Amino acid sequence: MMNTIDNWNNRGVAFLSQGDPILAEEAFRKAIAENKKDGTAYNNLGFLLEQQNRLEEAESVLEKAIQLNAESASAWLNLGNIRVRRGLGEAGAECYTRALELDPQKVQAWESLSALAMLQQEWETAGKCWQQTVALQPANARYWTQLGLCHAARSKMEDAVACFQQAIAADVKYPEAWGQLGILEMARNNFGLAHNALHQALILQDDLQTRYHYGITLLSLNKAEEAARQFDLMLKEVPDDPKILTERGVIALGLGDKPGAAVFFKAALQADPDYERAASYLKNHDL
Repeated sequence: MMNTIDNWNNRGVAFLSQGDPILAEEAFRKAIAENKKDGTAYNNLGFLLEQQNRLEEAESVLEKAIQLNAESASAWLNLGNIRVRRGLGEAGAECYTRALELDPQKVQAWESLSALAMLQQEWETAGKCWQQTVALQPANARYWTQLGLCHAARSKMEDAVACFQQAIAADVKYPEAWGQLGILEMARNNFGLAHNALHQALILQDDLQTRYHYGITLLSLNKAEEAARQFDLMLKEVPDDPKILTERGVIALGLGDKPGAAVFFKAALQADPDYERAASYLKNHDL
């Protein structure tokens, strides 16, 4: 028979790592029943409840964890995550800040604070926070990519490119870094570089947004027939997308296929009668 709370806590953590939240919850609650002053068990239970979207219950449990141990950076982080999910951004940020005061190297708190700042479009603040994450984990490709997005949002394009390249150096098989690099190079009219990066991203992960930008890049390189094939592939996945239908119509128009272009523009308007770009092409080109 177990006789210490640590055994129940450890068992609960093991169950959680094995993907068994029911047994994990039972173990954490048994730990609390044995010792109602153990903040660690409350923190673990609160984290589990948050993962199950039981936010009100999780918040109450984590507030208890902090009452018992106000020096737990993990509990402050978990409470912050819940408050952000409940739409309480300022309160969440206060929790993350408290977690970092207790443990400046808690990378998850920097990450959460960064993500919150991006959500609020506070790009400079977000960038400073992501800089902390890459300082703590320089081999994390996702952190470099997020920092690059913050630089791009502030029109610091060279810094953004450098970050995406750092992400690729950290993990050459990370598709988002290749995709974002390609989109950025496309925006800078570096279509050859954009083509190479977006093609690599598609090799790693067939993503609709990446394929869309790849198709636009092909058009910019005067490869209309190849671009048409890319948009045809997209339409197999989303046949009623007015934006993709319209772009496919533009390609058909450029290839001299006016009847085909009209079919695509009309299909776009059937999907969305208010889609003005398709209507404009039909009117201006007498289709």
